[in-house]
Amino acid sequence: MFSSVDIQFLGAALVAHHCLDKSTSRVRCIIDSHLNLAAFVERFSSIEPRIDQQLHSETIREMVEASQPLELGSQIPSIRPAIRFVRANGRDYVLKGSVPGSVAFFTEVELLRNMRLGRVVQMMGCGEYEFGRFRNWIVLKYYPQGNLEEYFRGLPNLKDCLLILEQVAYGIYQFQTHNYPFNVHCDLKPYNIYLEENNAFIGDFGACLVDGDMRGSGGSMVYCESRNDIVVRQQDVCSVGLIILRAFALPGLFIDGDGLTLEQWRERIKDVLARSSVWEGYSLSLFREGITAECSDVFATELLSLVNNCIKLPYQARPDIYSVVKHLRDIRCRLNFCDALPEDF
Repeated sequence: MFSSVDIQFLGAALVAHHCLDKSTSRVRCIIDSHLNLAAFVERFSSIEPRIDQQLHSETIREMVEASQPLELGSQIPSIRPAIRFVRANGRDYVLKGSVPGSVAFFTEVELLRNMRLGRVVQMMGCGEYEFGRFRNWIVLKYYPQGNLEEYFRGLPNLKDCLLILEQVAYGIYQFQTHNYPFNVHCDLKPYNIYLEENNAFIGDFGACLVDGDMRGSGGSMVYCESRNDIVVRQQDVCSVGLIILRAFALPGLFIDGDGLTLEQWRERIKDVLARSSVWEGYSLSLFREGITAECSDVFATELLSLVNNCIKLPYQARPDIYSVVKHLRDIRCRLNFCDALPEDF
């Protein structure tokens, strides 16, 4: 019924469903109960494989025990012991651990298994193994360029920043319109965006609202609005706006909550935009050195206006996320930066 190639590929794909059998302490593989074997093979053969075929002989236990805490860069101390690094069969992976019963873990696994989006991190497998206070593990592709916060602290140039920001906005657009009629990330921030060769991939979906159903808990109070507010797609638009501002603003304004609150940002940007119509170059007063050399006050004002529209109240007045994508692309094209971007992502 199946060729040897089918069987080999099936064995590799099953690593995405590794779970620890508590009764025998063995790793067992589980196929979704609603899929028969032929449908399972067809499903995974019809897409670009995200499952590393060299992983099928590894177990979650072996990977966790061989892993080391992932250092997040010299400027960002490792404060997340659940994030670990491992090299298996010559390939690099990240292990993300969760405590028993974590709703965020099951939410993220569900989403990553069902999403095949170009701007979303790749899940290679998942499973259970007791290690310290963590039990549930997701195996993710390792992104060697680190997260977006590290990237911003390296003070990148305007051209690269705009390209990555457009990719982030488009990634949120993909997520909000994929499969479910109502998705909201709810925890979008630079720490949750990962880079590889200046390509952005969105991760950490454990706090999402999925199809109108609230999952996980909490979110960044620096980049996200209060979860006590009504949750709408425009909350992710607000986060994208603040990430755009983080890319260009003076250093120190967004460091782990020590900067301005969302309400203070609204007032400050409103004041800067009002003064910019009188004093030439005033919009650049918020921009860090390096960006000011590449960006005229016209574009600085336009970027701040876009940020202002993304974070303003009432939320109904904010643009939809695809409008943000198109606005960023338009800015890039008028700056003659569009040569590095294909027609679509």
